[in-house]
Amino acid sequence: MRKSFFISLLMLFCVLAYAQNYKFTGKIGEDEASFELKKTGDSVQGRVLPCSYCVPIKLKGTWECNTISLSGRSEAGSIMNYKLTVEGDTVKGTESLMAEGEEELQEITMTISKAQ
Repeated sequence: MRKSFFISLLMLFCVLAYAQNYKFTGKIGEDEASFELKKTGDSVQGRVLPCSYCVPIKLKGTWECNTISLSGRSEAGSIMNYKLTVEGDTVKGTESLMAEGEEELQEITMTISKAQ
C-alpha cells in the first residue's frame, strides 16, 4: 500500500514539475520576430528576438490559462513588457518598450508550436 502511494505521489510530482518548451514565430510590428520560452507550472522564462538584427532579450513572467505576461530589459536599458493571448496556435498581443520616459507600443501576431 505504501509503495503504490509513493509511486502515485512521485508520478504527480513529475507531471507538475514537467517543463514545456515553446517557440513563437511571426511579427512584432513590421519586423520578423521570435520567442523561445520554457513553461514550468505558471512560470515562464526565455528570450525574445524582436527583429532579425536585434540582440536576444531575456524574459521572465507568468503563463496563466491563455494569458502570458513577460518582462525583460534590453542591453541599452530599455524595459520591455509583453502581454500575449494564446488562441489555438495563434498568439496575439502587445509589446511595450519604455525608453527615456517614452512608451512605444507594437502589435504582435505569431504562431505557436511546442518545441522538442
